[in-house]
Amino acid sequence: MKKHPCEVIYELSDRPVYGQEKGICKILGKESLGVPFEKWVGENFTDWDKLKPGTIISNAALFCFDDTNDCLRRKLGRTERTRFRNYSHFVVNGEWKVFTKSQKKEIFEILVKETPMIAVVSDSGQKHLLFRYRYGFWQFELEFIRPNPEKLKWLVEKMKGIVALGFSKTDIEYGRYSGEKRLTKDETEMFQTNETLIKPYRGSKLFQIALWFVYI
Repeated sequence: MKKHPCEVIYELSDRPVYGQEKGICKILGKESLGVPFEKWVGENFTDWDKLKPGTIISNAALFCFDDTNDCLRRKLGRTERTRFRNYSHFVVNGEWKVFTKSQKKEIFEILVKETPMIAVVSDSGQKHLLFRYRYGFWQFELEFIRPNPEKLKWLVEKMKGIVALGFSKTDIEYGRYSGEKRLTKDETEMFQTNETLIKPYRGSKLFQIALWFVYI
């Protein structure tokens, strides 16, 4: 059986042991060791529809839900409380990489230059994402995107060309370019060319993640 994404990340960590209860993990769907699920789960848990039959949450799964993740805190060199869900997580060439929203350039470089085993991009930092991951995709919040590095790079370049002319990310997202822009003839032609090229992709998942990178 293929390893669950939580297992992959956990095995690349210092593997903290939260409990020794034996049972079927409601996240992994397989036998493991951990803590009784009912003892762990809180009133703010909302992902009931994603659970599998079982009695525990395994150490591997709990690690990826941990809101006081000491291993991650040390990995990032932080002193404050560190929530796993606040970060984007990647596994590249057997290495677990973690990024904040301020590191979009690093995330973009991985997506266009590498073939990550796991690629989970967090924007809000409020959702538990890693346990949902599907191999062979880029995950952007709750969306799953078929990897297309060349098209992603191309879309970002065209969007940047429009931003350079004074338009905003919101203008690009909706295709409504408000306000008076004093463009030269060449700039107008550049804008029209770029907008015409990206228009067919507007509303797609690839378009949305490209837009996320427009200011890097």
